[in-house]
Amino acid sequence: MSVFRGLTRHAVNSVRLMTTKPFNKQFPRNLNEVKLIGSVSNVHTNKNNDTFLYLSTYENYKSYSIHKVVIPVFTLEKFPGSIEEKQKLFITGQLRAKEFNDENGKRGTSVQIVAHNVFQCENNNDNNKLDDQNHVEIESYIWTDVKHKENLTHFHADLRYLKKNRINNGQFDEVNNFMPVMIYDEILRKSVFDSSLNRLDKVRVEGSLKNSRCTDDTGKTQFKTIIVANRVSKLLTITKVIKEKEQIILN
Repeated sequence: MSVFRGLTRHAVNSVRLMTTKPFNKQFPRNLNEVKLIGSVSNVHTNKNNDTFLYLSTYENYKSYSIHKVVIPVFTLEKFPGSIEEKQKLFITGQLRAKEFNDENGKRGTSVQIVAHNVFQCENNNDNNKLDDQNHVEIESYIWTDVKHKENLTHFHADLRYLKKNRINNGQFDEVNNFMPVMIYDEILRKSVFDSSLNRLDKVRVEGSLKNSRCTDDTGKTQFKTIIVANRVSKLLTITKVIKEKEQIILN
């Protein structure tokens, strides 16, 4: 028996984005995908009947991350039953990021995951054998200098996503924010160093979301979130883009 129930493969095509834009321009061109399996807490809905919750993903008994998730009403329509506390869910969706200042004046990034598909893990005796999952993939441009420290390599990636226009409900605006990417693995750090990654190079990053609880400068609880990368692949260099543009001009 499958460990998932609820949304079917057909649900991938059922997300209804009411927009006047052509279909091939509905989604930002860069990859932005999150896959999570975890436990539900703090479920509530807003006036539009969108569901908000925290999803906790455990790597082991001592390490876990808490993810803010919003399930739009048109996605929830395909989910049988209701979302409840302590349920174990499999969620695929998209990252949305927002920068803030913490109580000490340091910059941080909070993340919300907009769910595109939601599946409930079967509630049976084998449920505990299903490992939690915390996986993110993005294709993006490096927006800051790549910094190499003693035990860490890091940069910020340009994160693109669509957000509903508050004035025109049928329109979606493409939003750009910046997502911190941290590399701790020594082999990967050496590979990144040897590939001479630079600002404005396009990369594919795979890894997991890690966060820590803090308080922002307004007194509100936030979760500072980073991507801990386990794979970084160079897709395009800025020098190649410049050369291609120069060739077009010459022709």
